[in-house]
Amino acid sequence: MKLNLTTAIIPLALMLGTACVQPAKHNFDSLNKFQGSWKMTSPEMIMSEHWVKTNDTLWQGKSYIENNGKQELEETVQLVIHNHMAFYIVKRKGVGEQVAFKLIKQERDKFTFENKNNDFPQQIIYHFKADGNLDASINGTTKDGFKTFEFPYKKI
Repeated sequence: MKLNLTTAIIPLALMLGTACVQPAKHNFDSLNKFQGSWKMTSPEMIMSEHWVKTNDTLWQGKSYIENNGKQELEETVQLVIHNHMAFYIVKRKGVGEQVAFKLIKQERDKFTFENKNNDFPQQIIYHFKADGNLDASINGTTKDGFKTFEFPYKKI
């Protein structure tokens, strides 16, 4: 059988072209890393997050700030998988509306959620470390310029 260049290249080009337009695949099983309790202690405050997996598409979290030995609910959070996408949905204490951030990037144990239309933050990043700890951060642009706040949590 004689193989010409066109016969060999067209199927290869079709395969490569199809691979280029496929949506990004996220390993949603790795969202299980959120489960459990995390605590950050700094001179300014003590902050904790507690996460529970409710089902295959929903994780629920609560964030607390400790003031004078008393824990106060700061926000409730949901991680939701919908239409093959993950969303980090936050409802802050004293604020009526929920804000959704879409998972835009996943690198092994690092998750970046983004909502460019939110006033602040525009990104929320969770990085689960090999030592079992968690580095979380929020960042975005404010009227005073670009800001980043970091939250180094330990698993409890």
